Amino acid sequence: MKILVVDDSKFMLNIIKKLLEKDNYEVVTVASGIGALRELIKHRDFDLVTLDVNMPHMDGFETCRNIRLKKYEKLIKKNSEQELPVIFITGRDTAEDRKKGFELGATDFISKDFLEVELQKLVNKILRPDKVFNGLTALIIEQTSNFRNAISEPLRREGVKVYESSDGMAGLEIFKNSKNNINMVILDYYLPTLNGHQLLLKIRNESKNIDLPIIMVSELSDKNIQIQLFKDGLTDLLTKPFIQEELIARLDIHIKNIIHKILLEKNILELENHKKYLEEKVVERTRTLKEAQEQLLEASRHAGMAEIATDVIHNIGNALNSINISAEVTKANIDDLQLNIINKIVELMDDHKEDLGDFMSNTKKGQLIPVLLKEFAAHIAEDKGQLNDEVKKMKANVEHIQSIIQVQQSNAKNILVVDLQNPIELFETAIQMNESSINRHDISLEKEFGKESDIKTDRHKVLQILINLISNAKGAFTDILQSDKKIICRITKSDGFLDFSVIDNGIGIPKENLDKIFNYGFTTKKTGHGFGLHNSANTAEQLKGSLIVTSEGSNKGASFSLKIPYQSEGAKSE
Repeated sequence: MKILVVDDSKFMLNIIKKLLEKDNYEVVTVASGIGALRELIKHRDFDLVTLDVNMPHMDGFETCRNIRLKKYEKLIKKNSEQELPVIFITGRDTAEDRKKGFELGATDFISKDFLEVELQKLVNKILRPDKVFNGLTALIIEQTSNFRNAISEPLRREGVKVYESSDGMAGLEIFKNSKNNINMVILDYYLPTLNGHQLLLKIRNESKNIDLPIIMVSELSDKNIQIQLFKDGLTDLLTKPFIQEELIARLDIHIKNIIHKILLEKNILELENHKKYLEEKVVERTRTLKEAQEQLLEASRHAGMAEIATDVIHNIGNALNSINISAEVTKANIDDLQLNIINKIVELMDDHKEDLGDFMSNTKKGQLIPVLLKEFAAHIAEDKGQLNDEVKKMKANVEHIQSIIQVQQSNAKNILVVDLQNPIELFETAIQMNESSINRHDISLEKEFGKESDIKTDRHKVLQILINLISNAKGAFTDILQSDKKIICRITKSDGFLDFSVIDNGIGIPKENLDKIFNYGFTTKKTGHGFGLHNSANTAEQLKGSLIVTSEGSNKGASFSLKIPYQSEGAKSE
C-alpha cells in the first residue's frame, strides 16, 4: 500500500517515513500542499495521505479542502467508491483545529508529541482493519477438528488469539488458568467428560465477567434443552451444519460488542479519573490562591505598603478572571458529558444479555448501539482535549500569580530577576492568559511578530505589564456596541529598544485624559480602580524602559507600547 506524506520539515518527513516503512508501506514524501496535489493527480495510486497543518503558501487545511473538491476528487481517488483517507499530523492539536479539519473532510488527527505511539496504530486501523481485534482471546471447545478449524481460522484472521480443546474438562482447566483473560467462549454441546450444559454452568461460576459471551455451535435440536441453556447463561446458539459466513457475521457482532464494552469502560474510567484530577487541582489551586492572598494582605499591613498591595491584588485579579473563565468552561464541558446516555445503553444491553446477538443484529435499537458508542467516544476525546487546554491555562495563570508574589518579595531588595527570554513567547503567554475571555467576547486578535532574538529581561515583570495591556484593550469594548472588535499584538525594534504594542479599535481615549492615564487611582471605567496602568508604568521604569499611550480620541481606539532595552542596564540577576 502507498502513502503520501506532506510536511515542510525534512526532519519530520524522515521520521514519519521510517515509522511507516516499518510496517512495509511504500512512502512518498513532498514538502508542500501544492506538491501534494500534483503528486496525487499525477499518480492516482495512493491509499492514504498525511498532512502537516502549518505549511507555507498552502497550509494543511487548504490542501485537505482541495483534495475533497469534486474537480480534484475524481482525478486523485484510487478507488471511486472509497474516500481517500487524510490524517493531520500537527504540533498544535487543539479542539478548534480538529473541528476545522473534520469539517474539511479529515479522517483523523495525531499530535506530533505522540507520533511514535499513535501513527502506525492509526494507519493500520484504517488500511488494515483486520488488526483491530489484536489482543482479544477466544476459547474453542469442540471435539471435531474440522469444526474446530472452521471456527478458529476466521478468528485468527481477525487478529484474535485462540485457545483450543477437544474435551470438556480440559477446556475448563484452560479457562481457569487464563485468570479471566478469555474474552469469548465457543463450545459444542456434545463433549467428552463434561457436556456443553455442564461446562456452561461451571464457566459461569468461575468467570468474574457476567457479560462474557458464551456461544454454542452444536447439532442439538431439543428445544427444551436450548431454552434451559439460555436461562443458564448461554449468549448465542448456532446449529450445525452452519454456513461459515453466518458464523463469521455472528462472531463479528460479539467481538465488536466486546471491543465497544472495553473501550467504554476504559473511557468512563479515564473520564472519572480526569474529573477527579480536575476537582483536586481546583481545590489545590484555590487553597494556594487563598494562602497567597492572605500572605500578601498580611505583608502589606505590616509594612504599610497599601499601594503595593492594591497593585499586586489587581494583577492577581487579572489572572483570577482568566482562571474563573477556564473553570466555567471546564464545568460546562463536564456537565455536558451526558453520562446518562451511557448508563441507559448499559441497562439496555443488560436487559438483552440473553439474546444480545439477535438484539444487536435484528432490532433498530440494537443496531444503533455501536453508532451511539462511537459518537460518544469521539465526544469524550474532544471534551478531553478541551479540558486539557483549560487545565493548562489555569496552571499558567496560577504560576503567574506565584511569580507576582515572588516579584514583590524581590522588590524588598530592589532586585530584578533577569535572564534570557524570547519576546514572542512572552507575548504568546500573555495572550493565552486572556484568550478565553477574548474569545467569549467575540474579539478578533491579530499577531504581528517577526523572528526576534532573545533578550535579557525580567520575565514576570514583562508578563505583568503585557497581561494588563491586553486586559485593558479587551475592556475597551465593554461599553460600546461594535461588530468588528479587533486587538493587534505587535513587536517592533527602534533605537536599541524592543516595542511590545497592544492596539485596539475600541472606545479610545479623549485627549484631555492622555496625560492622566498612568496616574495612581485615575480610571474612566465604572468598575475600575486606576491601579493597573499606574503599576505597569512603574514596572516599565524598573526595566529601564517606558510605557507610551497614543489615541486619536473617543471611539478611535488606542495603542499602548512597552519599550524596553535589549538588556536592562544595571540589573542584578538571581
